Amino acid sequence: MVCVLLASSAVAQNATAIRNAEAQLKVQDYTVVNKQKCISGDRHNYESLAVYAWPDEKNPAGPYIIKDGQRSPEVDNYDGVKLRQMMSRVRQLAEGYEASHDERFARAAIGQLKCWFVDASTMMNPNLDYGQFIPGRYDNMGNVGGVSEAYDLVKVLNSIDFLKNEGALDKKTDKKLKKWFGQYAQWMQTSRVGVASRNVEDNIGIMYDILLYRICMYTGDKATRKQIIADFNALRLDRQVAEDGSQPRELKRTRAMSYSIYNIQHVLNFCELLKTDGVDYYALHGDKIDKAVQFIERYISNKQSFPYKEIGDWTTCQREFAELKKAYLNLRSAKNDENTAEPINPMALPSINVNQLK
Repeated sequence: MVCVLLASSAVAQNATAIRNAEAQLKVQDYTVVNKQKCISGDRHNYESLAVYAWPDEKNPAGPYIIKDGQRSPEVDNYDGVKLRQMMSRVRQLAEGYEASHDERFARAAIGQLKCWFVDASTMMNPNLDYGQFIPGRYDNMGNVGGVSEAYDLVKVLNSIDFLKNEGALDKKTDKKLKKWFGQYAQWMQTSRVGVASRNVEDNIGIMYDILLYRICMYTGDKATRKQIIADFNALRLDRQVAEDGSQPRELKRTRAMSYSIYNIQHVLNFCELLKTDGVDYYALHGDKIDKAVQFIERYISNKQSFPYKEIGDWTTCQREFAELKKAYLNLRSAKNDENTAEPINPMALPSINVNQLK
């Protein structure tokens, strides 16, 4: 009976993947060059508004202000929405190809990749210099939050590797994609915004590590991957998770529970990603992760018991923690008994709630 149910579930998942991919065939390739307005002077630059940036009601003509946890309605007027759509489109087309081996899906996915990363007339410049800019501040240059918007490039890279392994992605395009991502990795490690993002001691810093690590897996940069692993415990876990399992920097937010869950989900994603690269990070440093999960679990069943601010929906927090707990228990079971752990699907790593982007 179990085998029948699993087979039925797989068939349903494949059917959904194919339907989603069919829908994406009707979509025009996304590109950053089609802008209603361009703040940088170069339409190939990615430009997005800081998620929590709002006009100042007391000074409408002045710089925007930040309302933490409150998503600005102007966000979708910029490139952020197109980036999310592009990343989702590539993933859905790749998943449709995996489910059906319909060459139309592979061709469409590769066409989208070329449009965004390769073709001179439409490609995005390999930087986020104007990612999550705040109008009227810092000469309208970007800030560290922009790195979080590109986080799902991890899934794009998973799709690229899948298409390559299936023989659908030609070597010339693969080489050009590697060039773009290599340049982007260089930007992450040397630019003002990139260096600042690495140094942020909250969820942004962990997202930075995951994305840079995944890019370096694709480009073959072993030295940077080793350095990220070597630094992660001292730079991330020790600084972000207290001895009682609390995350003081996240607890200062207006969505303290949301961001506590969100941050540890990224830590688990980091562990899962490293397992695909042959490194069991949880087995080495799981104690801090255990404490962080236990701290959240202490309060998640009763909002009234939580002594911090949470302006988001508590039911959503509970649902997201349930998903986090599944991933956490899978890591624990993998540590204790590799045979009992669910296999990691690299096409699905990692996940993100775009409505919580910093």
